[in-house]
Formats: sequence, C-alpha cells, structure tokens
Amino acid sequence: MLIERKNGKPIYLLIGRKEFWSSNFIISNETFIPRSDTERLVEISLNLLKDSFINKVLDLGTGTGAIAISIAKERKNSKVLGIDRKNSIIKIAKLNARRLKIKNVRFMKSNWFKSINKYRFHLIVSNPPYICKNYPNIKEYSKFEPKHSLVSSSSGLNDIRIIIKKSCKQLFNNGWLVLEHGYNQGKSVRKLFCDFNYKNVESFLDYGEKERVTIGRKP
Repeated sequence: MLIERKNGKPIYLLIGRKEFWSSNFIISNETFIPRSDTERLVEISLNLLKDSFINKVLDLGTGTGAIAISIAKERKNSKVLGIDRKNSIIKIAKLNARRLKIKNVRFMKSNWFKSINKYRFHLIVSNPPYICKNYPNIKEYSKFEPKHSLVSSSSGLNDIRIIIKKSCKQLFNNGWLVLEHGYNQGKSVRKLFCDFNYKNVESFLDYGEKERVTIGRKP
C-alpha cells in the first residue's frame, strides 16, 4: 500500500471508500472517484425536485451511484434510475444502495440512452466525461481512474452534446436536464442547450466560484 501511495494512487482507492453527500461509497478502479464539487449537481437537482410532481429521475453514467443514491436519499418520493455502460460498475452502484439502505433507486446497464428509450423522466442529471483529449495532464488524471469517464472528443463537449440532444426525447414536457461540465465550458454548454431549444438555461458556480453546472428545461 505504501508503494502504491508513493506512486500517486489516491488514498480513496487504497481504502476503497469515498465520502460524498455525508455517505461513504465503495469505489474501485473502474469507477470515477466522486468529487466534492459534484455535490453542487445534487444540490441543484434537489432544489428542482421540490415540486411534488417531479419524481422520475435519471442519472446518466452513474458510476458508484453517488449522485443517484444521494438524490433518492433526500427525496424519498422520487423514483431514481442510474445507468452505466458496464455490469461490473452497476454491481458497485447496487452494492452502495444496499449498504446505505436506499430503496427508491435502481440501476441498469445502458450506454447512455440505448437501453432506456421507452422511459421518460422529469429530471435527467449527469456528470459526463468532459475533459479534452489534449488536456496537458490527462495521463496523470487517467492513471488511476477509467479514461472513458473523464475524456470526451470535440474539446470535451461530445458526450455533453449527445446528452443534450437525446434528452429532448426522454424528458417529459417541462422536464429538467442538469449537467456538470468543465469550469471553462459554461458558455459552450449554454449554447448547446439553446441550439436544441431548451428554455430557462442557467449556469451555476461550484464551491471554488467557477461555472460547473448548467441546467435547461424542455419546452
């Protein structure tokens, strides 16, 4: 363990746990390590879920299930679905839900919307890959975390664009899309929302006072 730590392996991966939204989540080399700034994603989603009619929630790229489970924990009347691309990742999310005794969340395998076309949601939330392929420190970033959860093409915006486009069909009318993105991508993400005719488009700052989350509402 000491050798791994000296080689830069995050302490969270060494102990296999990471705290997020006041809960401890099991993590692995296959999952993205939840960051504190992503709690803003949960916070903003919970504010939108205050309306009682909004209760069907989708978490795209759920990983450890941290976002989905945290939302389900706080909004017990909600029905939350978390999806990810590999069964091994889904097993970790399910394990976290069982450990934390959260009943109103479930998980299934799907590559973005591929396996869930028949479902509709009041709110879709995601912390997708948004780091540019040419980012100077990407090798260091992806040394201990899966690259597919970090990197996206088209200046880091490809997966964000896919989600914004396809969420139009998966959201109920007036449903919300809530996305995390890079601190320097806010303007580009807002434009993508507007390109697909979302309304009430707005960006929010993270705890470091940088644009980190953008929301939009389906017309």
